[in-house]
Order: sequence, then structure tokens, then C-alpha cells
Amino acid sequence: NALDKKRFLNGSNSRFQLAGYGRGARMISLALTNAKSTVGIAEVADWLNANPVERFLGLKTISPAVIGATTTPYSQDIRLAGFWSTATYGTYGTANTTDVLTCEGFLDQTLGYPISVTTVNGRTTL
Repeated sequence: NALDKKRFLNGSNSRFQLAGYGRGARMISLALTNAKSTVGIAEVADWLNANPVERFLGLKTISPAVIGATTTPYSQDIRLAGFWSTATYGTYGTANTTDVLTCEGFLDQTLGYPISVTTVNGRTTL
């Protein structure tokens, strides 16, 4: 957690004593490992593009188990907007090559949020 330490120079604080804390800068990043495929190679091309290509990413998980006596499954949905910042190459197993792309999230004006996380569980309140 990057804390923003607040120090003010005024008549009562001549030695720059710590006066409080604020939220510091935060960075949301997501690293994705893709198999070398047509889609993965196209995403690497977007990373290499001279003009950054905005990406909208989502990760949704749904459990086979349902909540109580309902038909609603446990689930989580994560969504964010970002730009590819780095690309590396790797392997999976002994002979499968992969692309590892890192997406740096940002506040998209159209979406209105930097990240959205929706969790469905059995709790009625937080």
C-alpha cells in the first residue's frame, strides 16, 4: 500500500510534522499467459502497435455448487480496462510455447471505473 504522507508548513507545524495520511498511487495489473495461437499472436501485435490499443478484459468463474436451496451458483466476475505494457515468452510443460502479456489497468471514462468485481456468495450482507 503506497501511503501519501501529509506534511504541512503553517504557523503550528514549523518542523513539517506528519499531519495525516492519504491514499497513494495504486496500480492494477494483470498478467495473462496465452498459448501461441492466432489470437495470442494478434494480442502481441496490439502490444507492438505504435498507437496503444485499449483492451477490455474480463475473468468470470462460476462454481458447479449452488447457494443453499436455490439454483444460483457461487460466482465471481472481474472486469477492467487497460493497455498491454509488457510481453515476454515462456513455455508450458516441455514443448508448448506461450506469450505472457501484462495489462496495466486505468480509469476508463466510458466504463466509469478502473476495476469492477462482482461476487455472488451465500452471505446476505458484507
